[in-house]
Amino acid sequence: MKTTEPRAVVDRRRLLRRGLLLGGVGVAAPALVAAPAAPAAAQATSRTTVVFEVAMLGNTHRLILGPEVANFELRGSTFYVEGILYPAGTIPAAPGFDPAAHQDKAIGHWFNSGCFMAGPDRPQPHRFSVQQHVFGLITPDDLFPVDQISSQGTESSRTQDFLPSTRAITGGAGRYLGASGQITQYGHGTNVTSVDILGRVVPAPNFRFIFTLVKHG
Repeated sequence: MKTTEPRAVVDRRRLLRRGLLLGGVGVAAPALVAAPAAPAAAQATSRTTVVFEVAMLGNTHRLILGPEVANFELRGSTFYVEGILYPAGTIPAAPGFDPAAHQDKAIGHWFNSGCFMAGPDRPQPHRFSVQQHVFGLITPDDLFPVDQISSQGTESSRTQDFLPSTRAITGGAGRYLGASGQITQYGHGTNVTSVDILGRVVPAPNFRFIFTLVKHG
């Protein structure tokens, strides 16, 4: 004779099976999902400020021109450039800094790529870019230093020496895993390498970066 289990027992078994399949924790899963988040006001926030300097290497600059550059329309043109990362106070504000003569003070690398956004209706700022500050020297034995901070924002203006641009920190790796905050980017003189921009060869710029790192906890 076929017996029929009470409906409540069958429904409970279905619920258990569903919970195990979806959450791996049985009927406890809905309680975990429904747990309220801690109020934002209760979270402590701390800020750390640190300064680094970069000498752009003009010979690494590459520019791919957009289709309307003949009309002074740079929008859509893309670029790539590298630089050497130093502790604050390494590069003087005066022109003529020689990166090759200060290799012993280098602490990392700077990579910058993006697109031009300048045109007749908006000559400045020139570029929107993604930057990577790599803290550690790239060597044959260490091709991928893990300590890094990424940022994005606008940059490159004739007034940047005294009116800096602000970049959003978009993440990090290694000891900067989960980094958030912002970077203030100043111009900081020029160095002995040269960069060619549309046939105009000029000394490559240096930069000073003020990192404001925010920690929530």
